Amino acid sequence: MIPSTIKKLLQFLLKTNSLFMTYFPQICIYSALAILAAKTINIIKDKNISTPTLVIFFSSIGLCLSLASVCFTYARGSNDDDKKNIITAGEHFLSATLSFIYALLLAWIGAYIQELRETYIFIDTADTILAFSANTSILLSSVNSGFAAMRSSKGLFNLNKELS
Repeated sequence: MIPSTIKKLLQFLLKTNSLFMTYFPQICIYSALAILAAKTINIIKDKNISTPTLVIFFSSIGLCLSLASVCFTYARGSNDDDKKNIITAGEHFLSATLSFIYALLLAWIGAYIQELRETYIFIDTADTILAFSANTSILLSSVNSGFAAMRSSKGLFNLNKELS
């Protein structure tokens, strides 16, 4: 009686663990992106960050993420020769997505520091450090966006090479 109960309990735990391992990360990522989007709308309203810049960031994040998803899904059904290039393309798109998110966060940090400088009065040294931090953050955001664009173009090149 006890061994069968323990066996059923272990089977239940294994099923629960496999469901937890497969679906929980996806739910967490989706929830985090939804919260990020909601926070973005509040930041736009509060800090007047330019809306076209935000539209470009969110469009590029969505496009690269959907292309990565398509690549990984398509690689499941392809043969072994095609699989490597398609997975590589999906990895480039996923890397570009993360870089665009990182660039967006850097742009927000730069905008926040700039607003902080305009709101409060600092001594010259602190103001200089804040100005340098804001400009560096915005510069790093631009550079990271450029690298993300290069990664997504490499992904498109790999995908085009495989599909043609």
